[in-house]
Amino acid sequence: DLALQHALTVSISKSNNAPISTQYDVSQSLVAPIIAGKTYGEVTVKQGEKVIARAPLVAMTNIGTGNLWQRSRDQLLMLIEKK
Repeated sequence: DLALQHALTVSISKSNNAPISTQYDVSQSLVAPIIAGKTYGEVTVKQGEKVIARAPLVAMTNIGTGNLWQRSRDQLLMLIEKK
């Protein structure tokens, strides 16, 4: 699971009624091992087109590498996804 490491608070003007949106960007295809606390992406908060906040997405738990069968299956699935 990826999450914000700390709470994200934004202040917005009452007079600006542009919609608030969030965008989550994961910088890479996640492949084990995943290290808890390491940054793997970013969340961006926008009001209209203006970026009002950014914060890192970090892994919440460690995920080790799988056994030979799991790694082989995952490699095959990643190849299929690319097509």
